[in-house]
Amino acid sequence: MADKESAREDGIDFVSIMTANDTHYEIAKCFLEHDIHVICDKPLALRTEEAEELARIAEERGLLFGITYSYTGYALIRQAREMIRAGAIGDILYVRVQHPED
Repeated sequence: MADKESAREDGIDFVSIMTANDTHYEIAKCFLEHDIHVICDKPLALRTEEAEELARIAEERGLLFGITYSYTGYALIRQAREMIRAGAIGDILYVRVQHPED
């Protein structure tokens, strides 16, 4: 897809990557190397070195490159953040989170 889109006069403006976590790096790198802007769901990569490489490629090529943190926009998350900042629920001692996937 990256090869064909980068060769088109009317190719895509950017690609959104929302695939399985372990594929983000490979796909993002491919599109960046084809000079296509990238927005990627988290996690960006599985290793710090991979994320740094993607950032370097994007910077060298002058491409837009972003990562989404979708939960930060949820009303419940914003309310919890404000309650914590205001001291309304006391000190946070423990956070339990589940992220079920395939």
